[in-house]
Amino acid sequence: MTLTQGAWLVSLGLVLFGAFFLLIGIRTVRADSRRRRTWRPYPGEVVATDWDGEQTRCQVAYRRADGTTALFWNTSTSTVVRDPLGRPVQVLENPADPHEAVVASGIVSGDLVGTVFAVVGGVIVAAGVVVAAVLLSR
Repeated sequence: MTLTQGAWLVSLGLVLFGAFFLLIGIRTVRADSRRRRTWRPYPGEVVATDWDGEQTRCQVAYRRADGTTALFWNTSTSTVVRDPLGRPVQVLENPADPHEAVVASGIVSGDLVGTVFAVVGGVIVAAGVVVAAVLLSR
């Protein structure tokens, strides 16, 4: 394999790897946006926490429109807030599956994570394109 062939493979690898991150980022942002638009919001409160030495997982209680109380463990964790017991939070509940709920916002939201993935992916794709452009200019 020549140096030029290797550089083309690097370029292709960068574009594919970056495109993967870019697509994950776009999907994450779109899913978070759809959830905020279509899921039912309810006020909730952190009623229990579980600290594993690195992260805090929170159990959240909220009252649905029909008056019933629902509990769930938030799947997102936080390394910053060790004891948020009693903290008010906004809950989003999936109308298609009322057993699925999430805390609406936090330190790391789906928008932020998705945007970071998309930006990193875009930069990697751009690097791959630059490598290809340099090769073509020779």
